Amino acid sequence: MEKYNKNKEIELTKNVSFVYGANGKPFIDGVLDLLDKHGEGMVLKKTHNEIFVKMEAGETILAIDGMKVVGHQTFHVWPDRLCIEPRGGVVHKDYRSGGLGTKMRKEILSIITSNYPEHTIVAVASIHSQDIWNKFGFTDAQEGDVLPDLLLDCSSCPLQSEALSKGDSCCHKMLVYRKEK
Repeated sequence: MEKYNKNKEIELTKNVSFVYGANGKPFIDGVLDLLDKHGEGMVLKKTHNEIFVKMEAGETILAIDGMKVVGHQTFHVWPDRLCIEPRGGVVHKDYRSGGLGTKMRKEILSIITSNYPEHTIVAVASIHSQDIWNKFGFTDAQEGDVLPDLLLDCSSCPLQSEALSKGDSCCHKMLVYRKEK
């Protein structure tokens, strides 16, 4: 298969109310397949229902090429802490290095900053994604930026064993989005 050409129009959609309709199950299956086969083991496992709930809440965007899901990005809201975390960003291997991931991150940050202006945006970044998030204005969290208990339960992380064997409690770094004033 050809590599993704950034001049090719790939639909980004967050209006996914159609996704679970009569022809919607293939989209949910497409997301699960994408996360499983192209997530590099870095995306926590999701169920059909978890994906559906995020889509219905407007907290997910999909990159769709024809009827194929080739990209996924979502976010999690902590309303009691006024924090949001972009997560689950995955691009199909054949569509990488053409700007699709950048396009999806820009879109998800636009959705978050437009709809949740009072929230702090954090990223729990793996060693593989820290540089990517830095390009979007995220920097290392400083004392007072976020609550220390904001970190997710690492028990389902595929890298937890490795981190614990090194004496670390988490193999990810907390980053905070520095909004332009």
